[in-house]
Amino acid sequence: MDGLRKGARESFDAHQIFRPPKDTYELLQISKAEDGEFGITENAVPEDKILDVIRSRSPSNATLTAQLRLLIIKRRPDEALLIDKDVFWDIFREFRLDPYLLYLISARVDGFHRIGPLERTDVASPVNFYINIRGSHLVCWSYSPADAITNALFICRPGTLRYESFLGELRLQKTLIDQPLLVGFVCGIDLMKQIDREINDEVFASLLNVESKTSHSSWSAHEQPHRRTNLAILSNIMSATAVVISLHLRYWELMRSIISALCEQPSEKWQDTLGKQRWAELLENFEVLHEATCVIHSSVTTGMAFTESLQQRTKTQLSVLFNLIAKEDANANIELAKDSKTLAISSKHDSSSMKTVAVMTMAFLPGTFFAALFALPLLQWTEPGVIRRNFWIYWAFTLPFTALIFLLWIAITKRQVIRRRLENRKQRIRVVRRATAISQQDHDSESEASDRNGGVMSVSKRKSFVDAFLRRRYSRPSVQAAVEEGDIELVQKLLNLGALVNSPAAARKGVTALQLAAIHCSIEEARLLLSVGAAINAPGAAIGGRRALEGAAEHSRIYMIQLMGSRGALIGPDSIESQ
Repeated sequence: MDGLRKGARESFDAHQIFRPPKDTYELLQISKAEDGEFGITENAVPEDKILDVIRSRSPSNATLTAQLRLLIIKRRPDEALLIDKDVFWDIFREFRLDPYLLYLISARVDGFHRIGPLERTDVASPVNFYINIRGSHLVCWSYSPADAITNALFICRPGTLRYESFLGELRLQKTLIDQPLLVGFVCGIDLMKQIDREINDEVFASLLNVESKTSHSSWSAHEQPHRRTNLAILSNIMSATAVVISLHLRYWELMRSIISALCEQPSEKWQDTLGKQRWAELLENFEVLHEATCVIHSSVTTGMAFTESLQQRTKTQLSVLFNLIAKEDANANIELAKDSKTLAISSKHDSSSMKTVAVMTMAFLPGTFFAALFALPLLQWTEPGVIRRNFWIYWAFTLPFTALIFLLWIAITKRQVIRRRLENRKQRIRVVRRATAISQQDHDSESEASDRNGGVMSVSKRKSFVDAFLRRRYSRPSVQAAVEEGDIELVQKLLNLGALVNSPAAARKGVTALQLAAIHCSIEEARLLLSVGAAINAPGAAIGGRRALEGAAEHSRIYMIQLMGSRGALIGPDSIESQ
């Protein structure tokens, strides 16, 4: 436990932020005297006097039999505590709070926590408790059995009214200040009232409103939804309601944890130290607290069941809204389809009109052309020679410009294809030139080596080197890439440069160069590859592969099948030949 406490202090120092307070601290003290009288004091204490006030109120007076001190600390939205850091540490030690609570405070851990069970706690050792209601407030306190002193820190947001209702409930339960879990009991009652108020005023009202709008409830199932209902807004309302209900179910679980702790009886180890009278008063107040806890437990059970039923109804409404929105979308799509059909019919009419215009143009265009032609001054109808000598000028301008217009039209409409083909051609030229230079350089170096070694030249080394360069360019065997592009000239150049014709197929759905030519029915490329020693019965890929003859047959390449058969292609497992 010491390791956990040390880690909690380090985590608190590393992550917790402190800011100077803008106003005073609120301190509530409730005390019980031996004669049974209760005293309640509330003070707004400035920061420089808070420690003196707390210490001056210490239970040094023998007439006090129980006391509760509660200090309110504000927390900003950025989780900074509005208190001086040194003052906080002094108060923390004065209240005898367990250091492990520092981790729970800085990490804002949700739920109810207790450090040390009551039945195992020594009278001299305080018991520590912690409750955090996320988004609202948290309270941590210590209870000393020897003198029945409860010291509590109430941390909340500035401007919130949660602590006012909490303090009001605490004043009503002042007769139980000698109980270790009085603060938890008050926190549970306040939380239960908050849940009931929000369930009745917000959740249930929103659910009834949506059910009336969708007309899907036990009393309006036969009705139709309002036509002008905005389903998107109702869906947002139900989504927010579902979130609130989920949060309230978490609160009910927190209430059950608090009730479980309230049912634990004080440890019998306290009896000898407290004396018979104080022990009897402690047990008597515990019975009162236990009786109230049983009543609260019944309310919690009922409220939790009601909240779960609201959750089911909310899910049902969300499903109904989803279906209604889908129905509206379907109706909108139907209307859109009708509009599209109308537009298609209109387009069809327009197309028919354009067809009529085209037919009429075709009918009158020859007559218009010849009428314009015969009206040219180049034709003299009153003279014996109708066509003049310079009539050729008309055709000299008309035919070239007509061809130019068609070429411009093709260039504009096919510019992407033309640009891509030009770029591919430039790249092929650069690759061939680069490979030729590398091949020539390697050839010269090997010639020198052959002169030194008696005229022996390694041709395979040059071929593998050039093929490796081409493979890097095409990201696959170069001959396969050229065959796939259908460029037989590039295939010839690559083979002349030393590219490997029998590069193996890739493991998954790969093909060799000859298999690719057979599949594409490239007869000339297949003949070229076979002439340089391409393996006609080379195996295909291990996954999804096929041999050259199988690829040609699969794609119904009749002429390729005849070529493969004439060159000795085999069918069956014996067709795999040695490479």
